[in-house]
Amino acid sequence: MTENIPTYPIVEVTLNEDGSAHLNVAGSHVDFPAGDPAATRRAIIERATAVAAQLGRPVRMNATDPLGSWQNAVASNGDVIDLEAQTATVRQPILRPKQASTPAPVLEQPTRITPPPVARADVPTPPAPAAAPAPVRCTVSFSTGEQVVVDQPYIVGRKPTTQAHEVAVALQLRDLSMTVSKRHARVEPVAAGVNVTDLGSANGTRVVTADGRTFPLRPGIPHRATPGDRIEFGSTVVGTVAVAA
Repeated sequence: MTENIPTYPIVEVTLNEDGSAHLNVAGSHVDFPAGDPAATRRAIIERATAVAAQLGRPVRMNATDPLGSWQNAVASNGDVIDLEAQTATVRQPILRPKQASTPAPVLEQPTRITPPPVARADVPTPPAPAAAPAPVRCTVSFSTGEQVVVDQPYIVGRKPTTQAHEVAVALQLRDLSMTVSKRHARVEPVAAGVNVTDLGSANGTRVVTADGRTFPLRPGIPHRATPGDRIEFGSTVVGTVAVAA
């Protein structure tokens, strides 16, 4: 497993006892404020999952928490893979995946009844596995007139620029209200919609679902928007997510 995962890029994570954390992906730094360590861990893994999905393969993650340092890998489906053979500790490390020997709660393991053996000729051929659903390509239509098919990452803003380590395209929005920051947000494709990440904008980014729920975005933490959702950039610019024709 280890030799099949390239050594670049590596997600470097330091998680503190108070739940604050620092993440570095190939020179792109994100700071997480103090809070629930479990929530910070989920946000870090979601961030690493987005990197793995963009690369189309697992990505290495070197994690340091109050219990030590761990070498993991994160797959594009969110699975965390332990790259070390470590002995389980009394307290589960915050950023290390659970050991395979950890028993699951009894209620989550239904009792299985083993049928009596039958002759090989009587064993039916198992059905072929169902094909995975095709990824949904989405468009984002902006209230300023721009529209894009989100088939690659975009840096959205009033005068956006892409940094050397970013694999993305700059998308300039015509914002006369000046409430959209120069580098406001990152919009990138995922399997069932688009991921939106606020880049520390001055006036914030929000995702409003089709049923009216509003989710203000924390800088550096991606949030998924699905067809029918709206993305609010600053005070006046709105992007509507739809399935691409």
